[in-house]
Amino acid sequence: MNLERNTSHPIGRLIPAILAAGIILGFFVVLLTVFILGVPPDGGEVVMILVGALVTLTTSVVGYYFGSSAGSKSKEDAILGQMDGVKAPASQPDREPGS
Repeated sequence: MNLERNTSHPIGRLIPAILAAGIILGFFVVLLTVFILGVPPDGGEVVMILVGALVTLTTSVVGYYFGSSAGSKSKEDAILGQMDGVKAPASQPDREPGS
């Protein structure tokens, strides 16, 4: 079963960006709502858990697009670009230790 994302199709490249934008937009909408309406006396814990979860998701999105994951992705793309014309070396037979 292949679980890799299909990035050759334009929609496959667009879905992560749409999800990331939705997470960040949702974070600011919830944060603005809490600032304007305040924390309700009943169920305030639930609102704070929601805000905490959205902070975590927003941090992950920002880290992915602007942090080390973006650098790792560009490095991976560079390596794959260099390997396009290179054949894999033939496997070497295993040698006995001490020979």
